[in-house]
Amino acid sequence: MNSPFVYRVSAFILRRSNVGEADKILTIFSKNIGKFRVIAKGIRKISSRRGPHVDLFNEVSMMLHHGKTMDIVTEVTTIKTYRTGLSSWIRMRAAYLVVEILDKLIPEHVEHQDIYNKLHETLRAIETVEEQKIDAVLLSFCNEVLVMLGFLSSDKRFSTLPQGIAFVERIAERKIKTAKFFL
Repeated sequence: MNSPFVYRVSAFILRRSNVGEADKILTIFSKNIGKFRVIAKGIRKISSRRGPHVDLFNEVSMMLHHGKTMDIVTEVTTIKTYRTGLSSWIRMRAAYLVVEILDKLIPEHVEHQDIYNKLHETLRAIETVEEQKIDAVLLSFCNEVLVMLGFLSSDKRFSTLPQGIAFVERIAERKIKTAKFFL
């Protein structure tokens, strides 16, 4: 095995699920490694110092240790949190839609620096644009991610968000749960 046992990665938290009494499995998206799952042991304990850092929409710096089945989070610090800027229901559901689309479309362990940068840009836009323009931001994100992943040609774009979401659902062969709030 050529890779070191302990390594550091900067990543976004895309999904979390509880395991056992005190652990969480995190789906993270890193610029250099891509999407992968890690386990954060003891993160749900009240005394855990790492717990607040593993919130959705956070960009974090993680120290990971190679485990038998999944890598284990040993240290985590927040680089940027987008949660505070998502003050309204419209902004929050838009951010959920963005991370769910990425979680469904991106294969594991495939590097996507362009999509990582697009995620930064989109979450920043969701925080700052007027609420009436959020659908346009989401449509742009959906179109550009589909082009970057090779599912759309650069000259073909969807004109409405429901069309884009329906196409993503066909590709992923699963429903986008947060889409019902936009259709």
